[in-house]
Amino acid sequence: MKKLLEYKADFVFNIISVFIWIGVGILNIAIIFTRLDNFNGWSLAEIGLLYGVWSLTFSIYNAFGHGIMDIEGHVVNGTLDTLLTKPLDPLFQIICKRINTMGLGFLSFGIIIVIISIQGLDIYWSFWNMSYLVLTTLTGGLLIFSTYLILASLSFWFIRSSAAIKIGYDVHRFSQYPIDIYGKGIKMILVVLLPYSFTNYYPVSFILGRVDLFYGIISPIVCVMVFLISMLVWKLGLKRYESSG
Repeated sequence: MKKLLEYKADFVFNIISVFIWIGVGILNIAIIFTRLDNFNGWSLAEIGLLYGVWSLTFSIYNAFGHGIMDIEGHVVNGTLDTLLTKPLDPLFQIICKRINTMGLGFLSFGIIIVIISIQGLDIYWSFWNMSYLVLTTLTGGLLIFSTYLILASLSFWFIRSSAAIKIGYDVHRFSQYPIDIYGKGIKMILVVLLPYSFTNYYPVSFILGRVDLFYGIISPIVCVMVFLISMLVWKLGLKRYESSG
């Protein structure tokens, strides 16, 4: 944190850039609702909540997951050797080398959008509802981190993984909106292949009463399962790793 705050202007501009980036997405949604009363059955407040939770879950990855993008470089250049000689878990070292201030921007914006959206929803926000929202936000962020780790770990087998990470990033942006609006192919990807729908769509839909209890319960479980799979893939990749010499 001391390192990140050393250059205060850069720290501030990083956060401002996030507000601009996500703000454009909110503006796009607002433009749609100038023409429509609802978006495939979703009101503006409901989509706002979905988008806000997306921002919150992404903030967790953004703050702690940027170092994952360096895995390819460590494999190609052989610098993973250095990390393996230290008495700390190599993944922990990779994460700590690139803590990102933009995560704070996504977190701040997400909280603002969620609070504003809640005001427009006819829902009683009980302690359990709020606790569930916090829980699924944390597990959703864990799933995003996990999918990127799996994609980055492909470097151990294919040397390069940046293209796979780019695909993951592009697919993740689909989850900003309700998956109801997509065709079967996109739905299959968001539910099975890269299950980002369990980070925000199903939890929010459960709170809104759009899906039954099963999806509400299964969402955090799926996120934890994907995390366990990512740890397995990472460890298998480490066993396969050979120094570049």
